[in-house]
Amino acid sequence: MRKVFYLLIIFFSVITLHAQTMNKFSVGPVAGYNINFYSGSDLTKKTNQTGFATGFDLEWQTEATYSLIARVYLINDKSSVLNTTNSNGRPVSIDCTLNYILIEPLLKFFAPRSPFYMMIGPGIGFCNKHTADITTTLSDGSHTYSAGNSIDDMELRAELVIGFGYDLSLFNSLTISPSLMFEYGINYAETGVKWKILTIEPACVVKLVF
Repeated sequence: MRKVFYLLIIFFSVITLHAQTMNKFSVGPVAGYNINFYSGSDLTKKTNQTGFATGFDLEWQTEATYSLIARVYLINDKSSVLNTTNSNGRPVSIDCTLNYILIEPLLKFFAPRSPFYMMIGPGIGFCNKHTADITTTLSDGSHTYSAGNSIDDMELRAELVIGFGYDLSLFNSLTISPSLMFEYGINYAETGVKWKILTIEPACVVKLVF
């Protein structure tokens, strides 16, 4: 986990060093739709669940071929990650709602003489609120019992981010930037549970350029 913090420090240090030579700055809201894929030997049911991401995007373009991005998200993901049985042999399903703040410092590379670009960098997610709805059904299927519970042992989310997009300039001071992001969790999502998350996220930023 320390490596993630070191990468963040290096990224913002680079921003500071380039502050005097930056020739373009942009800021705007970003919104995305998360498609989550879960993997791990402790998950007996693997499903693809969805969620939403909203936040803001800051970009400094230092050269014609690259720029620096700081993106902050508020994430709300809903996931059905586990079907198992309890000690009495009754079927149990667990549905989770994951809420966290995600920070992504990214390098953005432009294709030569083209509005297409690629982004790459780390991501780090801070746990905000995590809840689980546990449903237990009798073996004959006649009754179902539900109970809510908080998840207190979620790990700090660390991920590797890569994305591709297109900058569409509407005016000199306004740009719409759709992108497709791939966010791979490099650590387990929950302490003691072999559970990793891969997120595919179509996103869009509306930026004011200064």
